[in-house]
Amino acid sequence: MGAKASRKTIIVIFIFAIFIGYVNGNVLFREDGKDQQVSKQSIAEVLAKTIAEKGIKSAIEQYHRLKEEQFDRYDFAERQLNRLGIRLTLEEKITEAIEIFKLKGG
Repeated sequence: MGAKASRKTIIVIFIFAIFIGYVNGNVLFREDGKDQQVSKQSIAEVLAKTIAEKGIKSAIEQYHRLKEEQFDRYDFAERQLNRLGIRLTLEEKITEAIEIFKLKGG
């Protein structure tokens, strides 16, 4: 269970997420001059379920494993980790949120 967050901490993290352009959407790419949309499974949703069922350590291990073995199946865009980190912060699971935000650097 995460540490309790002060209202100020939640606001700062939320503003940070807005600043970096928190967006939820699909991946667009160009092939033969046409835009195409590719729906990938949200890594945020997969990790959220794992955190709830098995804890943050298992979720981090899962993230690295899926990124290496099934990169094309999941949306690993930075916005996915931002979304999950914000969600955990709002749920006052600050320790877990910090660990998710750390994944963005690696």
